[in-house]
Amino acid sequence: METLGERIQFLLKKNGLRARDLAKGVNLPETTISNIINNKFEPGVNKIKKIAEFFDVDLHWLITGHIYLGKTKRLFDPGEPTESGAEDDPLQDLLPYSDRFLEMVKKLDHEYQEIIFNILRSLNELIYRFHR
Repeated sequence: METLGERIQFLLKKNGLRARDLAKGVNLPETTISNIINNKFEPGVNKIKKIAEFFDVDLHWLITGHIYLGKTKRLFDPGEPTESGAEDDPLQDLLPYSDRFLEMVKKLDHEYQEIIFNILRSLNELIYRFHR
């Protein structure tokens, strides 16, 4: 989903709503919502914020299409230095999460599964490039 309009279309479909429902929910004219969806109008942050709140989604994702985890949110602790000064292998800490992660992904809608698998493919390509 490259554009704001595509992300809004995705959210409408996922929630079984129409543009009219969104327009009413965020108190904007239906033509404005239609123009946003069709990428004919680039709304300001206040309008996008209303839409994000309506769908209860992350504002950063709605604007950019990227998920921001922040600097402090981590899935695992990278490990403390050992007495020898070397750090523990942080990848070992991920292993217990892998089965649980896959089970959680299997329970998601197909659209979300596709997003996650695209992220994983991108990570795989990035890691491959670093190891060349």
